[in-house]
Amino acid sequence: MTKPANINDISDEFKIRPRDRDRLLKVLETKDEDENARFLDDREIITRAIEVFLTWELEPEKILDELQKVKMTPRQEDAFANTMKQKLEGGSVSDYSTEEEKNLQETARESVGDYEKMLANHESSLERITFDDFDEVSEPFEEGPENYSTEITYDGWPLLWNFYSRLLPAKITLTALGDLMNRSDQSLVSLGGENGFRVFAFDISEELAEKLRTYERQNKLGRTKKLSTGFPKERSTDNLTQGLVEKRFKDKYATTVRRSRKTGEHTEGALAALELITVKEYEGQHYITMTELGKEFYKLPNPVLNGDYSHAFSDDEVKFITEKLIPQRELEDRLCKKALEIVSTFGEDETNNSEILNNAFKEEFEEFVKSFEGSSHHKERLEKEFIEAGISVRTTDGKKEKETPIEACRVATMGRLSELGLIKWKIGPNTSSEYTILEKPRDLL
Repeated sequence: MTKPANINDISDEFKIRPRDRDRLLKVLETKDEDENARFLDDREIITRAIEVFLTWELEPEKILDELQKVKMTPRQEDAFANTMKQKLEGGSVSDYSTEEEKNLQETARESVGDYEKMLANHESSLERITFDDFDEVSEPFEEGPENYSTEITYDGWPLLWNFYSRLLPAKITLTALGDLMNRSDQSLVSLGGENGFRVFAFDISEELAEKLRTYERQNKLGRTKKLSTGFPKERSTDNLTQGLVEKRFKDKYATTVRRSRKTGEHTEGALAALELITVKEYEGQHYITMTELGKEFYKLPNPVLNGDYSHAFSDDEVKFITEKLIPQRELEDRLCKKALEIVSTFGEDETNNSEILNNAFKEEFEEFVKSFEGSSHHKERLEKEFIEAGISVRTTDGKKEKETPIEACRVATMGRLSELGLIKWKIGPNTSSEYTILEKPRDLL
């Protein structure tokens, strides 16, 4: 007969097994995208493990919210996103992370100097693309009523995902697309495969990332001034980790196609979210091209492409991004404008910037959902994943609770505004973020 549970039987002291100690040390070594430790000590890890276990045992309906309280690693994000897509939407996810694509990426890496070749061909690529009408692209499809392609579009999510932490990688992958179109002399190029956009875009971005990191090391730039954020990390010796790094970047900044029985096919990634590209399916294969908006953005000069690594975008690009690209994502546009409005009131000695912005973002989410007339699926997600999770508060011992989706959104939005040169971002005491307005955006308020 099973002995009844007795709270007095729960030990106040628990000895960790040696094999678990080794695994804890591995977790302690993990870092986030900004190279900060994800956990301070083993006590924090164990406390986190208990929180997840107790939620699953006592409140299983809240387990998804609990799992998202700590910022995920690329591997966790990938697994979580794929599982959620398949389980909640009852569909499947297109998979470009095959061994074939990994091998193709390795082959592409053997060819050095591709970024310089792209820059050398940039003028001819600009000349070719200038005369393309991307509203009428049909190649390489055969003509005839029985041969037609299906256009796959973005699903209309009103935010820029916090996964798209910066926008410069989107400019670079778009530039890579223009170069690939020029090389192949086609306005539509394959998304995957040997000469596909995903492999080429990663190869170009990986080469530039190394140049940016070298510049940052030489100039001893801090976290808030690095342009390499969002680009591929230095190559890992672990094949599994490297494969995830490659897939994650390609999904975020090249594009991927998701399939679902509930929502059908749609594109994902920053280029799709900003409506700079479109994807067409023909005989089971995916092809990618620019939109007319993408062509406009592609043609604008960029300082990084001109060898200036001190800032990410030209004034013309900033104007284009804030006036034409971000407004396509209505909630993101509202959050950006609200953030600029609030930061313009901050003084140099303001210390609770993040908390003020978190509260403002929460109110903006609530107001947006009240009047939102778009997809009911999106509205439900905004309510359940963001609004119901709210924002974190300090516990009785003064510690901050784990980051919520709204707070993650605030972090990503402010990071992009800093990248655009619209705000000044610095890390204050206790690693808190402090923001002040710059002169450039005052005409946007």
